[in-house]
Amino acid sequence: MAGHLDHSIDIGTKKALVVLWVPVAALSLRDSTIQLADCECVGLKICERVNDESIAQDLESIFCPAGKLQAVIKDGDHTLQKGVRLWSEKQAVVVR
Repeated sequence: MAGHLDHSIDIGTKKALVVLWVPVAALSLRDSTIQLADCECVGLKICERVNDESIAQDLESIFCPAGKLQAVIKDGDHTLQKGVRLWSEKQAVVVR
């Protein structure tokens, strides 16, 4: 499985961290283009303040019960990139 992450601004200053579970086979079938039918939401965190450490902690709490990932796919948000990198240093996960 691959984790697909997105950090989006919600209402006001709050951010939503959305974590989707996507079978790796679905990524290879459509050249990494996923469809809603391919996804399962395994995590959603709403926060007012976000930094790399809070993202790493959120990912740990989401991925620990969800199981081992083969890859993480994320958007280009700088803080999200740093948080994923911090989290992945403790894991054997490919980050894209």
